[in-house]
Amino acid sequence: MENTFGNFLYNNQNTHRNVYADSRFDNSSSSDRTSNRQADNRDTHNPVADSNGADNKRSQSGRHFEQVLERNFREAFEAEFRQKQNHNTLDFLKQHWFKIGLVVALLFFILKKDITKNFISKEENIEKIGKKSNKLTIASNKTSEDTPLSIGGTLTTDGNKSVGTMPELDEAVKKNYLKRFAPVAISERRKFGVPASLILANAMRQSFAGQRGTTAKLNNHFGLPCTYDWAGATASSNGQCWRQYENAWVSFRDHSVFVTTGKFADLKRLTDKDYKAWAKGLQRLGYPSSNDNLANELIDIVEQYGLQQLDNVK
Repeated sequence: MENTFGNFLYNNQNTHRNVYADSRFDNSSSSDRTSNRQADNRDTHNPVADSNGADNKRSQSGRHFEQVLERNFREAFEAEFRQKQNHNTLDFLKQHWFKIGLVVALLFFILKKDITKNFISKEENIEKIGKKSNKLTIASNKTSEDTPLSIGGTLTTDGNKSVGTMPELDEAVKKNYLKRFAPVAISERRKFGVPASLILANAMRQSFAGQRGTTAKLNNHFGLPCTYDWAGATASSNGQCWRQYENAWVSFRDHSVFVTTGKFADLKRLTDKDYKAWAKGLQRLGYPSSNDNLANELIDIVEQYGLQQLDNVK
């Protein structure tokens, strides 16, 4: 403030000197012209007129000085105001950075909580729609003499990678699982173009119809492990890192994104009814925890429970 106002006074003093000098110059010039006129024609000398001319010039010089003074004062005040505002803003941020950080973090968690509520609400709405609409019939073609579906030695009930088969589960458990998530699979098919039959078959295979440990604890229905580009929650089980979800609906959505991006992006050219091509594509491109028999396993599940009907739901 002192520097700015000091410059302002200095400039005004110079301005006043210049105006005063101009006034003296104008007065002296007026006097010389008056003397010359007096020498040329003494009979026409008019001292009153000369005095009025000098007064007018001094009045104009005074007004000019006032205008310059006002302009300089306004510019100095505006510059000082801007400088003070910037300084106050920086001081406020320095003094309250911790509180500001807490507010930002709080807003983030509130937003995240709202998103989670929306996810849960959407999942509940989809399940209600599925319960009200009793048009989907999940029936097994399996006979009592059929052997359990093979998992190709990649997954077991506890998540370990070892040779084994899908555990024996009650058919009612499997059918309830498929009926529960059929509306979710149909919704994902409409949005991402992945066959609903393929989605349900993969969920059934990876989660053991929701009975697998990582599914019950982490809501991970597709056996998706941690990857370098995964920014969500994670958890370790049996020495392996798994993706963790807030609810089942988020797991289904992440699976849809997973099989339509990255190295699986080429599968998007397939139709949402060609579950066989999708199954073979997942095996060929190396779906996590897959094996040489992945495609046949998925196709068998689709056809055993008639899941292909879901691909025709409008």
